[in-house]
Amino acid sequence: MRAWAWVAQRPRLYALGTRFAARYLRMLGGGQRMITHLPLGKGWTLGREMPAPQGRTFRELYAVRVKDS
Repeated sequence: MRAWAWVAQRPRLYALGTRFAARYLRMLGGGQRMITHLPLGKGWTLGREMPAPQGRTFRELYAVRVKDS
């Protein structure tokens, strides 16, 4: 939690991290766009799948919306 709090207090670092994480999770989803295993969550994904992120992050979408208004 301390590491997350430290990153969350630095907007540019947080934005970079979320962009990287979204793209990494999209890559894990593969062609089916479903994540069937997570490197740090193997036990959690043994009985579950989750959809891979699609498109842009919230921050990217918000930046476009603010720019267009």
